[in-house]
Amino acid sequence: MTFGPSVALMAKWDIPRHEERMAEIRRELGKLLTLQTEFFRKRTHTTEDLLEYEESRQRVRELFNELERLRKTA
Repeated sequence: MTFGPSVALMAKWDIPRHEERMAEIRRELGKLLTLQTEFFRKRTHTTEDLLEYEESRQRVRELFNELERLRKTA
């Protein structure tokens, strides 16, 4: 009786996907850092600026949480 690929082999198949997703996260974090840097360089902020900044902060938290989950499963 055959059960298919081993769990270890299946985990190896996920490594490229994990690495690709981690690279995507790094790129997005870089863009968010640029956005936040621009926010702090401005002297005055509109309500829209503040909302965009808060959304970017939340997204950064989400991305770091996702990175942590990916590291635990790798």
